[in-house]
Amino acid sequence: MDDEYYVYPVLPGTDYREHTPDRPFCGDDECPCHEDEENLELLNEWYQGGLIGSVDGDNIYHGRVI
Repeated sequence: MDDEYYVYPVLPGTDYREHTPDRPFCGDDECPCHEDEENLELLNEWYQGGLIGSVDGDNIYHGRVI
């Protein structure tokens, strides 16, 4: 039986809590950015406008898209 697994590289010295207009969410689920109404509205606009799909939206929300 083949088990699939993924390896995600971790870059030392990288600040994963960096917030920019193009990256409003970070990888820290306890950061207030995940409750920010403007961030959530922006993400929803990207989704509703067809700029991102549901998987992309989930990855952005959890800070997995760099």
